[in-house]
Amino acid sequence: MQIKTIVTALVLPLLFQTGAARRHGHARHRFRSLIPATGSTSAQNATVTPVASFKCPDAGVSSPGPSDPVITIINKDSIEHTYIVERGSNSGPGAWEGGPVKVPAGGTVNFYPGAGFIGALTGPNGGGTRFEPNFAEGTTWYDADMEMGMSDATFGPTESSDPEKITGEKDCVGKANRAWSKLDPSSQKALLDSGYLEGTVGGSLKSVQMDKAAPQCVIDFLQQTAAFNAYITHGSVGGVDATLSDAIANTHTKSVQSNKFTLISYK
Repeated sequence: MQIKTIVTALVLPLLFQTGAARRHGHARHRFRSLIPATGSTSAQNATVTPVASFKCPDAGVSSPGPSDPVITIINKDSIEHTYIVERGSNSGPGAWEGGPVKVPAGGTVNFYPGAGFIGALTGPNGGGTRFEPNFAEGTTWYDADMEMGMSDATFGPTESSDPEKITGEKDCVGKANRAWSKLDPSSQKALLDSGYLEGTVGGSLKSVQMDKAAPQCVIDFLQQTAAFNAYITHGSVGGVDATLSDAIANTHTKSVQSNKFTLISYK
């Protein structure tokens, strides 16, 4: 696979890049200094329909055309969210090269990344789920990446009500808890001892988190047992799946014919 260099709006050091999504010209990568170990601690309920309380000024390229891609970012949290936007060097010449996108609590921002944009949006403040759209082709390829952090957020085509087209998780702790009771006590203890999950053996979880140092047991629990709708591991490298979790991760790259998307932050 061809390795593609990403230039971020904040000029951050590149650590490494890998993943099945590069098959579609979609560079997947993560940054050492950008994203700390982060997780999810609360449950929220909502849909992918834009329903925030007030509209904010648009962000992104100036004077976008009606056929240009747009990402409607809705912040349902009680605090402002800042999305770190990364632009791939293989993006089209009209792709946006600006800085972060700020969305106030309860606000909605239409972000216009420009024709041919290939890159990622990571929030809140670069520490949560990373959403990776590729608008360079007639088909839009996209996924959610939780390898370096997770947050309660979803991403999918605005004009579709098909849940199979939505990526990410609106309630990470709730999703993990629904799988927690499937494990025997010794497996629960091993996961709690890792420090990436907080809760009790035989009880429930209070928080979950991810970063690049997470042990395989945590990766397998979130990717396989809990079936998170995101990359928990990087997927195939050079066309080879090292683990079952890698093979499962590869299935989370989605595609649609639309270039109108909605990103909802719950927390």
